[in-house]
Amino acid sequence: MNHVIDKKARVCIAKSTSAAGAVASALNLMGGIETVVARHSSIVIKPNFCGGVPGERGSHTSVAVIEVLLQLLAPFKKTVYIGEADGSFNWADEVCTALGMYDLAKRYGAQVVNLSRGPSVELTVDQPLALKNVRVASLLTESAIIIVAAIKTHPWTG
Repeated sequence: MNHVIDKKARVCIAKSTSAAGAVASALNLMGGIETVVARHSSIVIKPNFCGGVPGERGSHTSVAVIEVLLQLLAPFKKTVYIGEADGSFNWADEVCTALGMYDLAKRYGAQVVNLSRGPSVELTVDQPLALKNVRVASLLTESAIIIVAAIKTHPWTG
């Protein structure tokens, strides 16, 4: 089955001296956390863990930022996932274990999922430059997605 997604993403960048301040600022730019999660029964927090070295500051998404998001999402009584996919040189399950994601998720009633495994769907790319279709985890088409990118500071970034 082909799914077509034509939703526009919003990107917000916030700078702060604390994880809580950065998350609050970014969510305010989005119109508040209610706006982000209102229409969905589940939320996927998508960090950038598999491109770095577990525990090496600046090489992956801050665990403190993930915890702040879990705290803010808890009152909404929605199903929350921390979703990461296997990388070219890291396995999501191993990195999530090394970073304590399973314990963190359990404390907040969330679940860690490997987006490289489980049900997937094929999506049609609108106005493709190269790929006309991509296969993604079904969960990503059914949930609000909060992508928590990391500006890399590891050696591969130059």
